[in-house]
Amino acid sequence: MGVTTAVAVETTVRDALAQGQAVYMAGVHGQPRERLEHLGLRGAMPEDRWVQDRESALKLALEELTPK
Repeated sequence: MGVTTAVAVETTVRDALAQGQAVYMAGVHGQPRERLEHLGLRGAMPEDRWVQDRESALKLALEELTPK
């Protein structure tokens, strides 16, 4: 992931979080994750929102939306 793309993702994520929206990072590993963490997203998002794949993100979102 290039720097420009990483900054665009970071800006989008921060804007969504500021509006109270849930954000999930699915399938982000290696250099892209390191770059996003370096931009400060590790501290901006709960660790459990960084998931292995899209299916895991969808399951987590569904669990969070389902009344208990």
